[in-house]
Amino acid sequence: MIAAITDSINPMSARTLARSDLLLVPLPVIHRLMDSDPAFARAIAYELAGDFREIIEDFKSHRLRTSIERVAEWIIGSDAAAGGTGSFVIPHDKCTLASYLGMEPESLSRNLAALGNAGVSVRGRQVCVNDPAALAEIARLGRIDSHDQLVNG
Repeated sequence: MIAAITDSINPMSARTLARSDLLLVPLPVIHRLMDSDPAFARAIAYELAGDFREIIEDFKSHRLRTSIERVAEWIIGSDAAAGGTGSFVIPHDKCTLASYLGMEPESLSRNLAALGNAGVSVRGRQVCVNDPAALAEIARLGRIDSHDQLVNG
């Protein structure tokens, strides 16, 4: 988004996980709208702020958490998004998931196996969470304070 507003080269790339349609809006149109429509400019600012926050959170997660903590946190979030039933399906292949979590597929497989001790079972893409409290302990949720320091650990 920043590259679009500043007319610079985007330092990131992206791939879609499913067939997608993209809309290309010419940069001069965006600039005109930002100049003439305060609500549009505000929406752009909110979008940029949200994107920036998400990038920082991902960066912090990759720097301050081990790979097993990241997998555990992802499982907790995915289970919650699926209704908190303790069972969900990984929405894409494990190679893609490993890449998203910042690790090699082999590391993902080892981490998933290790989480069996915390009540996680994985069969193919089906994940079952039998002990959410143990999983949360491994994920170390809530143990990073506002100064980006690990707390109690």
